[in-house]
Amino acid sequence: VDVGSALGLTSILIAYSYPETTVVSIEPASPSWLIQNINFRCNLSHHQRQYVHPILAGVGTKHHGDNDSMMKMIWKPSMTTATRSWNPELEFDFAVDMELLVHLRTLKAILAEATPEDLPLGTP
Repeated sequence: VDVGSALGLTSILIAYSYPETTVVSIEPASPSWLIQNINFRCNLSHHQRQYVHPILAGVGTKHHGDNDSMMKMIWKPSMTTATRSWNPELEFDFAVDMELLVHLRTLKAILAEATPEDLPLGTP
Protein backbone atom coordinates (compact mmCIF):
# COMPACT_ATOMS: atom_id res chain seq x y z
CA VAL A 1 0.00 0.00 0.00
CA ASP A 2 1.49 3.31 -1.13
CA VAL A 3 -0.39 6.08 0.73
CA GLY A 4 0.23 9.58 -0.61
CA SER A 5 1.70 8.06 -3.74
CA ALA A 6 2.09 11.39 -5.59
CA LEU A 7 3.49 10.59 -9.05
CA GLY A 8 3.50 6.83 -8.45
CA LEU A 9 7.26 6.35 -8.54
CA THR A 10 7.35 4.09 -5.47
CA SER A 11 4.49 2.03 -6.88
CA ILE A 12 6.38 1.65 -10.17
CA LEU A 13 9.51 0.54 -8.29
CA ILE A 14 7.49 -2.06 -6.35
CA ALA A 15 5.88 -3.30 -9.58
CA TYR A 16 9.33 -3.87 -11.12
CA SER A 17 11.01 -5.21 -7.97
CA TYR A 18 8.23 -7.60 -6.98
CA PRO A 19 6.43 -8.80 -10.13
CA GLU A 20 2.80 -9.81 -9.73
CA THR A 21 2.56 -8.22 -6.27
CA THR A 22 -0.64 -6.27 -5.75
CA VAL A 23 0.09 -2.57 -5.26
CA VAL A 24 -2.60 -0.18 -4.02
CA SER A 25 -1.50 3.35 -4.84
CA ILE A 26 -3.55 5.96 -2.91
CA GLU A 27 -3.25 9.65 -3.84
CA PRO A 28 -5.60 12.38 -2.56
CA ALA A 29 -4.67 15.19 -5.00
CA SER A 30 -6.43 14.73 -8.33
CA PRO A 31 -3.75 16.51 -10.44
CA SER A 32 -1.02 14.25 -9.02
CA TRP A 33 -3.30 11.22 -9.42
CA LEU A 34 -3.74 12.02 -13.13
CA ILE A 35 0.02 12.37 -13.64
CA GLN A 36 0.48 9.11 -11.72
CA ASN A 37 -1.84 7.28 -14.11
CA ILE A 38 0.09 8.65 -17.08
CA ASN A 39 3.31 7.41 -15.45
CA PHE A 40 1.79 3.96 -15.01
CA ARG A 41 0.70 3.81 -18.66
CA CYS A 42 4.11 5.01 -19.90
CA ASN A 43 6.32 2.96 -17.59
CA LEU A 44 4.47 -0.28 -16.85
CA SER A 45 3.44 -3.02 -19.24
CA HIS A 46 -0.20 -4.01 -19.53
CA HIS A 47 0.59 -7.11 -17.47
CA GLN A 48 2.24 -5.03 -14.70
CA ARG A 49 -0.67 -2.54 -14.62
CA GLN A 50 -3.08 -5.39 -13.79
CA TYR A 51 -1.46 -5.51 -10.33
CA VAL A 52 -1.34 -1.74 -9.69
CA HIS A 53 -4.55 -0.14 -8.42
CA PRO A 54 -4.48 3.70 -8.38
CA ILE A 55 -7.14 5.10 -6.03
CA LEU A 56 -8.10 8.77 -5.79
CA ALA A 57 -8.81 9.27 -2.08
CA GLY A 58 -7.42 10.50 1.21
CA VAL A 59 -7.03 8.05 4.06
CA GLY A 60 -9.10 8.97 7.10
CA THR A 61 -9.53 7.43 10.52
CA LYS A 62 -12.11 4.90 11.61
CA HIS A 63 -14.29 7.91 12.45
CA HIS A 64 -14.59 8.40 8.68
CA GLY A 65 -16.41 5.07 8.50
CA ASP A 66 -19.31 6.65 6.66
CA ASN A 67 -16.83 7.39 3.83
CA ASP A 68 -18.44 10.80 3.47
CA SER A 69 -15.82 13.07 5.08
CA MET A 70 -13.95 15.77 3.22
CA MET A 71 -10.75 17.76 3.85
CA LYS A 72 -9.25 20.81 2.15
CA MET A 73 -5.72 20.50 0.80
CA ILE A 74 -3.44 22.79 -1.16
CA TRP A 75 -1.84 21.39 -4.32
CA LYS A 76 1.39 23.10 -5.35
CA PRO A 77 2.23 22.33 -9.00
CA SER A 78 5.90 23.16 -8.41
CA MET A 79 6.06 20.38 -5.80
CA THR A 80 3.68 17.94 -7.53
CA THR A 81 2.37 17.04 -4.10
CA ALA A 82 -0.49 18.11 -1.90
CA THR A 83 -0.23 19.30 1.67
CA ARG A 84 -2.42 20.43 4.48
CA SER A 85 -1.46 24.01 5.07
CA TRP A 86 -1.74 25.27 8.63
CA ASN A 87 -1.38 28.90 7.54
CA PRO A 88 -2.85 29.21 4.03
CA GLU A 89 -2.64 33.01 3.98
CA LEU A 90 1.16 32.87 4.17
CA GLU A 91 1.78 29.74 2.08
CA PHE A 92 -0.85 29.89 -0.64
CA ASP A 93 0.23 31.37 -3.99
CA PHE A 94 -3.07 32.40 -5.56
CA ALA A 95 -1.48 32.59 -9.01
CA VAL A 96 -0.57 28.89 -9.26
CA ASP A 97 -1.63 26.86 -6.20
CA MET A 98 -4.99 25.09 -6.10
CA GLU A 99 -7.20 24.40 -3.13
CA LEU A 100 -8.62 20.88 -3.40
CA LEU A 101 -11.45 19.22 -1.55
CA VAL A 102 -10.40 15.64 -0.80
CA HIS A 103 -12.73 12.72 -0.08
CA LEU A 104 -11.54 10.86 3.04
CA ARG A 105 -12.15 7.13 3.37
CA THR A 106 -10.99 4.43 5.71
CA LEU A 107 -8.07 2.31 4.56
CA LYS A 108 -10.30 -0.74 4.87
CA ALA A 109 -12.85 0.76 2.44
CA ILE A 110 -10.11 1.72 -0.02
CA LEU A 111 -8.57 -1.76 0.05
CA ALA A 112 -11.99 -3.34 -0.40
CA GLU A 113 -12.49 -1.24 -3.56
CA ALA A 114 -9.00 -1.91 -4.94
CA THR A 115 -8.75 -5.62 -4.24
CA PRO A 116 -12.22 -7.13 -3.70
CA GLU A 117 -11.07 -10.53 -4.95
CA ASP A 118 -8.42 -10.70 -2.18
CA LEU A 119 -10.84 -10.19 0.72
CA PRO A 120 -12.30 -13.08 2.71
CA LEU A 121 -15.99 -13.79 2.16
CA GLY A 122 -18.20 -11.72 4.45
CA THR A 123 -15.78 -8.78 4.78
CA PRO A 124 -17.91 -5.62 5.11
